[in-house]
Amino acid sequence: MDQEGPVTMQTVADALGLSRATVSLALRDASKIAEETRLRVQAEAARLGYIPNRNAVRLRTQQRNVIGLVVPDITNPVVAEAAIGMQMGLEDRSMIVLLSNTFDDLTMQRHVLRQLVEEQVAGVLLLPALGTTAVELERLRAARIPVVLLNRAVPESDLPIVHVLDAEIVGIAFEHLVVEHGAQSLGYFGGIGDAGPRIQRMESFSRLCAAEDVRVMEAWSAPSPSSAIAARELAHRLLGSAEPLPDALIVHNDIIAIGVLRALNEFSISPSELRVVSIDDVELASITTPSLSSVSIHPRDLGRTAGHRLLAALSGEVFDGALEAPSLARRESCGCGSAPVAVG
Repeated sequence: MDQEGPVTMQTVADALGLSRATVSLALRDASKIAEETRLRVQAEAARLGYIPNRNAVRLRTQQRNVIGLVVPDITNPVVAEAAIGMQMGLEDRSMIVLLSNTFDDLTMQRHVLRQLVEEQVAGVLLLPALGTTAVELERLRAARIPVVLLNRAVPESDLPIVHVLDAEIVGIAFEHLVVEHGAQSLGYFGGIGDAGPRIQRMESFSRLCAAEDVRVMEAWSAPSPSSAIAARELAHRLLGSAEPLPDALIVHNDIIAIGVLRALNEFSISPSELRVVSIDDVELASITTPSLSSVSIHPRDLGRTAGHRLLAALSGEVFDGALEAPSLARRESCGCGSAPVAVG
């Protein structure tokens, strides 16, 4: 007779004429079970299509192996690469990653975090939504769920964070454009206006320009969403206005820079007229026209390190890992290499 309903451990036991306890031990490779019995049980379980009930295992052993990964938008290339790195960093402990998008919406983030607490996840890796406060994360602390923040700090929060220093990133781009290419006027293009990364990078950018007597081109230092389309539209407006061109631009991220490059191509402006260095160095950066010079923050390493730091918190160990240092990928958009002629 065909089996009705899910195949359980008792189903396997009944088929073999064994006790449920024996089947349980055999499926867990317990040493006290004879090899012949273990193989027979596992073969019958496979034949019947038995799938372990992980919730039951968790209740019995009090072990949790689900990690919540909460990000604003997984379609962002940097977030996607960091997520891959996170999962790689958790593989050693057989952790399962549960992904949720918040779309930078605090209400959505509260809902997601509440659900993760109710699911009793082992830990949370969080790229906080804009406007997140320490109070927003108290539910996780009260539930004794370890949390590691990625990239965005939360004001007045003492939670561990894995990120690359914004001052270091901007310094690499600035030195290349000013010292190596002799740029005397610069803009810092894009980034969400009230977001921590843009605020911190603009502070570093302004400080460096003042120290080296480099002119800040205010119109070309406007905020912009992380959208190639929005960046292209803003660059189009500036190129079509009476605003003078800066010698060079530092662009907040590669997605924004792709929109800027498209606008420059449409206005037949070459890298020798306006040099561009971006931040992130995602895979697309190497195939744009011209190819995009970008400060690499090594997002997979960023994610992997965050995963390792969370594992250390789960096991009560001291984390002693270090991030790979940011570095500049020199390509055509800054004038390094031979860029193709822009097509109008």
